[in-house]
Amino acid sequence: MNLQKKISRINILIDRLEAGETVSSRSLVRVLSEAQISALEGDWLEEKSSRKVDKPFAVKKYEAMVKSALLLYGRADRMHFLKTPAHKITALSNKAHSAFLDAVLFLEEAIEIDECIQLWVDRDLKEASWDPIGIPRIIGSQSFECQRREKSPFPVLTKRQLKIQALEMALETLEPKPAGKLHDLSFSCLQRRRAVNIEGFKF
Repeated sequence: MNLQKKISRINILIDRLEAGETVSSRSLVRVLSEAQISALEGDWLEEKSSRKVDKPFAVKKYEAMVKSALLLYGRADRMHFLKTPAHKITALSNKAHSAFLDAVLFLEEAIEIDECIQLWVDRDLKEASWDPIGIPRIIGSQSFECQRREKSPFPVLTKRQLKIQALEMALETLEPKPAGKLHDLSFSCLQRRRAVNIEGFKF
């Protein structure tokens, strides 16, 4: 395959991928070198592995504190239907409020120590309130109040995106373009490796 034909074929494959169409491994092998195919396969294996990042200890502790506060709040709420004396309801409600406050203060301190903890939280702490609705949740929480459902705080790249990146990198070697023209991915695989290489995370 001559140079111009290969460039044209790569552009066609990129267009197909961006349109949501399937591009087979066989089609990629025709335009990518063995080294480029190997790099693509390695990037995909690394991408899948990087999705298994464990929650930091501070995040797990915060989740436990929120759970305890919610249990207290639930008990206080049920007391209204059990004709419990008002002073007991008030005492337990105050205890629940304090538990929510303690959880948020703990989270704020944890973020001051390690800013990466913020990535695990579903909202800005300035929006927090000390109740079941306003308490910040950890991303991926099953709670109805959770504002972010993704399981990992780091960008997840699909195999389609990695194929596009591999093709555009190959195209760059054949037909150099001005900087900044490569497909806009939020994180390259190298950037992701650096981002998740943080003490406290396990792979």
